[in-house]
Amino acid sequence: MTIHQVAHGIISDAALSRFERGENELSTQSFLQLLPRLNGNPDYLQYGYAGLDLANPLAGPSGTLKTYHDWGLHLLALFDKTGWPYYRLAGIERLIITDTYTQKGEATRDMVQVVLTHLNQVQPWGTFEIRLASRLTRSSLLEQSELLHLLEQCWAVARQHATEMEIAWSESPFAYAVIACQAISMELIYRNQFAAAMKVVHGIEQLPLNQNLSLLYNQTRTRLYLAYHEHPGEEINNQFLSFAQAWQGTRFAEIGQKNLTRWKDYVKKENRKHDD
Repeated sequence: MTIHQVAHGIISDAALSRFERGENELSTQSFLQLLPRLNGNPDYLQYGYAGLDLANPLAGPSGTLKTYHDWGLHLLALFDKTGWPYYRLAGIERLIITDTYTQKGEATRDMVQVVLTHLNQVQPWGTFEIRLASRLTRSSLLEQSELLHLLEQCWAVARQHATEMEIAWSESPFAYAVIACQAISMELIYRNQFAAAMKVVHGIEQLPLNQNLSLLYNQTRTRLYLAYHEHPGEEINNQFLSFAQAWQGTRFAEIGQKNLTRWKDYVKKENRKHDD
């Protein structure tokens, strides 16, 4: 790419040229906007730092909600110290996820707005933005119009990145974009918008999911939720309980238990509706 192709619409060609020669610095906002054009993302760069940071909570055992939550607080503290916007975005992302399972209420509407503003400012999305969107779609703090707008953007990303290598890679832009669409389908179910959720599920099934077990797992879970809504009963409930056994004995067992609790609450709610 030429200097002009990278810089156009963000900074001047001369400013980027001086930066390349080490003669000036870029603002953090300009840096974040330029990275996706070079197929880069701050998340990748930040992992190098995280591995050297002795204060990083994930230096210990990983995979639990507590370490994920503590890492989020750690990143937000680093934002307060440095002003580097990546820290704030990554910290918010982690609090949104832990709130999904713990209901602590630490993620706020203001935090959601910070993430939405960033996603609207940076186009096209890099891997960091795609993953950030996939986390955000799980938040009940999103308004309906925002949820559907993210769905359109994630559809576009999933179709764009549906290559053989990315389909089979659990950390790929394709996987994160599909995960975001799947999270939206679940959020629509929680909001009692079952027809809209089914439409999303049908759309996802037009994408090549067969090489990615995580995506197939999510799709099965959503299908069972919709099936129970249509035909509540012990057969589907038992299918979900058997399905949930996959979490046992893994480092994600805590999250699996939270998913099971949400399912049981959902079953009670659906049974009450059908009884009425």
